[in-house]
Amino acid sequence: MKNSDYLIGTVIDARYRIDALIARGGMASVYRADDLRLERPVALKLIHPHLAEQDNFTARFIREARAAASLNDPHIVAVHDQGVAHTPEGERAYLVMELVNGPNLRSELNRLGSLTLGQTLSLIEQILHALAAAHKAGIVHRDVKPENILLSAPLRPGSVHAQETAKVADFGLAHAAGSLSAGTSAVLGTVAYLAPEILSGRRADAAADIYSVGIMAYELLAGELPYPGTSAFSLAYAHLNRQIPRIGEKLEWIPEEIDSLISLFTAKNTAERPANAQEALKILRHAESMISPELLLRRLPIFPPKANTLPTQVQPSSAEAPTETKNTPAAGEQPAYTADLHPQPAVTEILATAPGTSLPERHSAARMAQTAEKQKKKRKHRSRRLPIFLLPLLILAALCASGGYWWFEYGPGMRLQVTDVAGKTSAAAAAQLKKAGFTAVETQYAFSDTVAKDTAIGTDPKAGSKIHPSAKLRLLISRGVEYLQVPDLVNLNADEAQKLLGKSRFRARQREDWSETAEKGKVISQQPAAGTSAVHDSEVLFTVSKGRKPILVPDVTGMAETEARAALEAQSLRVSETETYSDTVEKGRIISLSPGAGTTLHANDTVTLTVSKGKTPVPVPNVVGRQLGEAVKILKDAGFNVDVQKILGGLFKTVRLQNPAGGEKLQPGSTVSLTVV
Repeated sequence: MKNSDYLIGTVIDARYRIDALIARGGMASVYRADDLRLERPVALKLIHPHLAEQDNFTARFIREARAAASLNDPHIVAVHDQGVAHTPEGERAYLVMELVNGPNLRSELNRLGSLTLGQTLSLIEQILHALAAAHKAGIVHRDVKPENILLSAPLRPGSVHAQETAKVADFGLAHAAGSLSAGTSAVLGTVAYLAPEILSGRRADAAADIYSVGIMAYELLAGELPYPGTSAFSLAYAHLNRQIPRIGEKLEWIPEEIDSLISLFTAKNTAERPANAQEALKILRHAESMISPELLLRRLPIFPPKANTLPTQVQPSSAEAPTETKNTPAAGEQPAYTADLHPQPAVTEILATAPGTSLPERHSAARMAQTAEKQKKKRKHRSRRLPIFLLPLLILAALCASGGYWWFEYGPGMRLQVTDVAGKTSAAAAAQLKKAGFTAVETQYAFSDTVAKDTAIGTDPKAGSKIHPSAKLRLLISRGVEYLQVPDLVNLNADEAQKLLGKSRFRARQREDWSETAEKGKVISQQPAAGTSAVHDSEVLFTVSKGRKPILVPDVTGMAETEARAALEAQSLRVSETETYSDTVEKGRIISLSPGAGTTLHANDTVTLTVSKGKTPVPVPNVVGRQLGEAVKILKDAGFNVDVQKILGGLFKTVRLQNPAGGEKLQPGSTVSLTVV
């Protein structure tokens, strides 16, 4: 890429005057600029020309920048504006961002060697806070690393907590890099922090950022990356195949919670990691609450070489050649957009480059400052010596290119997109997957309520996923709707019936009814019947006994005996009778019942009726020999009716006979017959 120093002093879009070059990286250069409209200092990131020439990159960069600008969090570098600048090298997309005056986390790690446990947890918490806001908005960073963490001021050595504010930068830029032509087979990003799913070509979600945070947490504590390596390939292999080492094995004082936290964040399987930064933040805070406060001040004693604290180069508008600041910049002196000036060994690499693009040149600012004068003196001899130095580099590049081609086309990095076979017959689906190049297809059968029998439900991994041709691919074939045998519920308790139906994968519906034979709370019937074959999760209705049905004895006193009997038998009660005389209740009617009216009985219990036999019998007066008139009066006064039969016309009007005879007992109202002569 050409030197962009000619831009210093120019005004972009009639608003942003470029004052100084802050940093130059593989995808963009960052300048300190003045916003002439709002009169404030800003950071302006200008995309390199070779990337700006790719329409898909520029379009996606602008789209992602707009999304990133919507984020509002104190730990995210604010995006103020975006646009396309017209430069002599062509149109180049740019971002206008908040200017952070402190160093970045990489330069502080180089300066201090390692951080205290408290500083590490404090910084990781701030970073997760920023990522949580992004993940909630549906934005994945995909390039979380110390170079992209800017600090409000240099870290205080040995502090229990990071008093400085951490801000995450480059939301959108890393994501936009993914828009580079798929034909380039490029894997962009910082390999040392990339999640396995990104390295293997799978889709990256919020869990990929959590992996990068876990790697960074390890590095802040240990002062080194978990996987040593001098090439992108060795690092990628380690991320894909090796478990992260435990810091506790280096130092006994490291709490188990820290090793567990880092292991959780860096799990190879995305399903085992926190799904997003919000979940990770909760886990981090819980782990921190379990750690003894005195441990927060401790750190792994690493003392970096002085080279790590060499000054950073800035190109001001007042000079043609680079100048250098002294030592580490203080807050307010120099912004921290130096992500690409102090890379770790074999950290930032392009595994396979696009045609027409070249690997960006990486130098530390200190290195550039120290060698600037030598390069100027030896510029005359460079043309003769350049081919000699380039020869091994060209050989190495060729080997890397061929290795990369093998890796992605034939080796472990090769990926095929899983074909969608849903809805096809079993045979057709298997044939289609075989034709697509998958060699380890395993057919599994599963019941389905929606997919017909012997029809493909789908695959695992699902259609659209990218996997190696030899990776296991499960083809799921439908067995149709699942039918199950209905269990026998009769005589079980209601709770037992509910549990048995749930265990048998049926839905239970319960009702209650009276039963003269089943104990209260027991199942007396079910529908469908036990042993019936029914669709899984279908409803089984069972009836639970409420016990014997209570019956209130009706009041039948005064009723005729037949009427009273019918009323009681209608209530499923048995009837027995007894008779007695009554001077108040008419003969044949009910005097009383036992048990009495209103008593609670049950079916087939017995009620005894007392039926009136009429009035109590009294002795009949003896009227034989009396005159007819006198006799009639005596009998009627006693309550009897009189029937008179006359012989010879009753000439003498004397009673000669009576029936019943005097002294016999007869119910009042009965008739006494008299024979009169």
